[in-house]
Amino acid sequence: IYVSLKEDDDDLRGVSTFWKLENEIFSYQTNEICPSGEVVATVVLDLPKFDERPFCDVYGTIVYEVEEREYQIPVPVIRLKIDDTIDSSYQVKFVNHVGLTRAKDVVPHISPMILALRCTSVEKNVDIQMKGNSETKKQFLKFLRKYLFQEIHTNVYVVQTTGCLMHCLIEILPVSSVEKEEKLRISSRSSHQMNIIIGFLRQYFPDMLIEENVNPANVNAAIVLMEELKLYVKDTSTANRQLARIATDLLIP
Repeated sequence: IYVSLKEDDDDLRGVSTFWKLENEIFSYQTNEICPSGEVVATVVLDLPKFDERPFCDVYGTIVYEVEEREYQIPVPVIRLKIDDTIDSSYQVKFVNHVGLTRAKDVVPHISPMILALRCTSVEKNVDIQMKGNSETKKQFLKFLRKYLFQEIHTNVYVVQTTGCLMHCLIEILPVSSVEKEEKLRISSRSSHQMNIIIGFLRQYFPDMLIEENVNPANVNAAIVLMEELKLYVKDTSTANRQLARIATDLLIP
């Protein structure tokens, strides 16, 4: 996703991500869009300067490729206002699922908020060997209560109270083609917060396993950058180099 300001040739700094939805509520990063799948695109932007006017219009374009041909789709103009940054209009807000009677009423409220948190979070998957172990599940529920995690959807918990764990998110991932085991996905606001929550979890589950993070977006960015550099070495046409540069800019903010 390519974004820019109308008044400025410089791009807004940020990160774009595409998410494949599983079971409507759980999402995984993806670089491919299938006709039968549901995909959500997100863009995280640095806060504009607002040095010339109290608002900022953002123009966006989604660039994609089908059968080696490049296409573009414009994104509706988004206006960011300075007033909205100080009156909590942009704050992540969760609706407790208990107040909603039907599942279809819950997902439209919860799913965007989860993605909003995950877009700016540090993530780790941990395995506390919970599948088929009732005692482990009891310990996990005790852990959630102690550290004020609230269930905002089935198997999705978040801390909404002010403190060192605020906006920390824990999901019990469903067994699927992506996850073969029932694991916890932890999303934290920083690496420091992640270290805190991992430390708390170890007190309850000393034998838990932590997956090493391999961010597919970083791997893809490195590959695309190498392909762009090859074009300069081969002295290819300017048009080809520009297309490669766009692809690189999309993956490397």
